[in-house]
Amino acid sequence: MPTKITPLPALLKRVRTLSKQLVAVQATGAHFPGAWIEKRTASGITSKKSYWCVRSRSPNLPNGSTFLYVSEANLKEWRKAIARGRKIVELQRDIRDIQRRIDALMRRAEKRGIVVRNVLGDPDASPEHYTPLLYIELVRQVLGEIDLDPASNALAQTWIRARTFYTKHDDGLIQPWCGSVYLNPPYESPEVRLLGRKFLEKAIAEYQAGTITAAIILLNRTGAQWYKQLQEHVTAVCEVYKRIAFISENGAVQQSPRYYNDFLYLGTEPEKFRDVFRTIGKVNFSQKV
Repeated sequence: MPTKITPLPALLKRVRTLSKQLVAVQATGAHFPGAWIEKRTASGITSKKSYWCVRSRSPNLPNGSTFLYVSEANLKEWRKAIARGRKIVELQRDIRDIQRRIDALMRRAEKRGIVVRNVLGDPDASPEHYTPLLYIELVRQVLGEIDLDPASNALAQTWIRARTFYTKHDDGLIQPWCGSVYLNPPYESPEVRLLGRKFLEKAIAEYQAGTITAAIILLNRTGAQWYKQLQEHVTAVCEVYKRIAFISENGAVQQSPRYYNDFLYLGTEPEKFRDVFRTIGKVNFSQKV
């Protein structure tokens, strides 16, 4: 009988709890990680005038800068937004730390021959598997705003926040595409397994036709011949080092992912994609780049 890994269930439960907290905090309003408020005094010949400004370590303020003057009447809202940003950073750090511990336990289990049930790998598994926020943040660093997510739903959009998204009822394969696209299609259960291929084919066709400007597609890594052939038509590929624990339809982090994943990039900035995504995997350019 396989040995039970005692700490794993508690760690997975903790990640689910933190992920829900993270989504909830982000949904409450604007948030500015790495920002703070300063009060300054302008010295004049006859008087001194105080004023308030918001500073940030990165140019993520509404004016696209690291410095913004604010009125005293708006200080309360700014303090709330900055507190949200700090809470988000704290939650993201805690999730990363726990995920590292989970990954270490999974590696130990594999070495010892311990079988851990995989939610996604079962034949009757749900095709719903939403991309965790940590990876969406990398996507935004490359694409900027996400114009379209053609295979999504309202729950995932609470953190993906694409300008337009299509659900399975809309059928993104027959809808118009435009702008910058992020795509994590359904492909786990047998009845939808070929959708990953169809969505990748459409992304490539739309990019070559010029109807979309760039795209990042997340798929399971596979040795299938169709996948090898289609990879020749993308700009770059990031082979993610660790298996991605997706978010399930009930908002929980799925346990024990079996498959490794790739992020495929279509666009004119392969170096930018490489610089961002090499923090999580090995990036290869297409021979055409």
